[in-house]
Amino acid sequence: MKRLALAAAVLFATTALAARGAAAGPCKADREKFCAGVQPGGGAIVQCLAQHQAELSPECRAFAEEKAKKGGPCKADRQKFCAGVKGRAEVKACLQSHAAELSAPCREKAEKVARGGPCKADREKFCAGVKGKEAVKACLQSHAAELSAPCREKAASHP
Repeated sequence: MKRLALAAAVLFATTALAARGAAAGPCKADREKFCAGVQPGGGAIVQCLAQHQAELSPECRAFAEEKAKKGGPCKADRQKFCAGVKGRAEVKACLQSHAAELSAPCREKAEKVARGGPCKADREKFCAGVKGKEAVKACLQSHAAELSAPCREKAASHP
């Protein structure tokens, strides 16, 4: 049972990590060590890490367990409407197809993401024309002292 819970935690956390970018997070070394030859997409990295759950670093395992506890505002909606759907893009599409049925917290989160989140104005002000998630992240970091308070808070919670 504990092994199943850890597998679920790894699956959820690695999906969250994918959202932040493949080069970041406490599972980076584990992804590079165990899943270097795995082509990203369709949940392949998630499956690879789940297959190596017993070998994961303590940091990655702790991160996965913490993420699984939190789950975010769309956790119940993902379980209700998209159980068995693999891959971040596929889950996003699944949730979008159920937009009218989503819980209020999940709908609010989706609307916030659609608006560009707390760093949208900062991205437009400091990083207009910068392409790619990692390049934008680096640009925003170079302007850390000038960022709006909500963007600084977001950056601090997602190093």
